[in-house]
Parts: sequence; C-alpha cells; structure tokens
Amino acid sequence: EDLLRFVIHDRLAFAINNRAMIRVFSQEAFVRSDLLQAGVKAIAGEFAIGFGTSVQHFQAMHELVDWSLLRLLRVIIGSVMGYALPVVIMPDGTYPFDLDQATDELVESLLKTLTP
Repeated sequence: EDLLRFVIHDRLAFAINNRAMIRVFSQEAFVRSDLLQAGVKAIAGEFAIGFGTSVQHFQAMHELVDWSLLRLLRVIIGSVMGYALPVVIMPDGTYPFDLDQATDELVESLLKTLTP
C-alpha cells in the first residue's frame, strides 16, 4: 500500500505542478504521432525500471494480482489519468482538487482491484 500511495501521490503532484507543459505536449501529440509514441514509451520505461522489481516481489508474495506489468501499468496509469486530466486541461484554479483526497480514493480503489 505504501508503494502504491507514493507512486500515485508523486504522479498526481507531477501532473499538477507541470500542467502547462503537459498541455503543450498534449496539443503537439495530437498532430505528431511520433511524439505521442515517444512519450508513452518513456513513461512506460520509467515505470518498468523502478516498478517492475517491486511488482515481481509483491506478486511472489501473493499480495498483488498475477497480471503482466503492461496490464498493471494500464490500470494504474488509467486511474491516475482519470483524476489528473481534468486538473490539467481546465484553466488554472477552476477545477477544485485535493491531492491527498484523490490519492486516498485512488489507493482505496486500486487496492480492491489489484489484491488477489
């Protein structure tokens, strides 16, 4: 739970703190598929390096569903994006967002989904 909480909080905070950059990247990614592919590859690679070893450990301990790393990343990233995207695309200050509450809600949901 602690690792999941850290990852979620960290990625949500990154999205909030870098929303202007993410907006520009998103606009460019819609017209340049190579940029989108490079971004997805970089994100997946970053997660796989640090996260992959932990995933294997928790799967071996039967504390995490025995899914592929890609499937786990899709579930986690998809959930985090669901919370981060409205904050990123809306004008600054127009979308109320509580980072700690969002983290708690995501951890609660993902623990139910990812626990065998």
